[in-house]
Amino acid sequence: MSLQRTDTISTPSTPSPNEPGSDFRDTERAMYAALLAAVRYNIPPYDYSEPMIMGGLSGGYQMYSPFDTACEYQVLYLASTDTASAYIGKLQSFNAPTNATNIGGDPTISTPTPDRGVPGIVLTAAANATSNGPAEWLPFAQGDTLTIRLTVAASHAAWVGVLFRRRRQASGVFTEGA
Repeated sequence: MSLQRTDTISTPSTPSPNEPGSDFRDTERAMYAALLAAVRYNIPPYDYSEPMIMGGLSGGYQMYSPFDTACEYQVLYLASTDTASAYIGKLQSFNAPTNATNIGGDPTISTPTPDRGVPGIVLTAAANATSNGPAEWLPFAQGDTLTIRLTVAASHAAWVGVLFRRRRQASGVFTEGA
């Protein structure tokens, strides 16, 4: 068997897959574009926390957001072992106007009353029952504290479930509604 030396390089008879106009290159580009489109439009616009539950005997409780940025919260439910009511909201971080009706609310009160309002949600539940919260998401600024005031009969308890979410801000990726 003898080997012969050749000084010529053979040229391929078919085009390279990376040459413009090749079927392989066009297919590869179409698949890549489809994958990017699927990722771009299927990323959920929000990050959600695990549901947080707080409560116990009558009294005041404080809850903080699990996120380090501004977010929103939703009150899921009030569950109780006896007739109960709960106020869930943010105490105001500004001084309310002082006038006869105190229309701005009083940020120092521990129990909201109709004449000294504080923005929030009030839920009531019958004995051994659960009341669902509203479906609305409420704004929650970075560093805010969610205040929960429970009123329930002695030696009974109540619990409030809260869910937090924040808008996803993935850089370079379009999210609907952002």
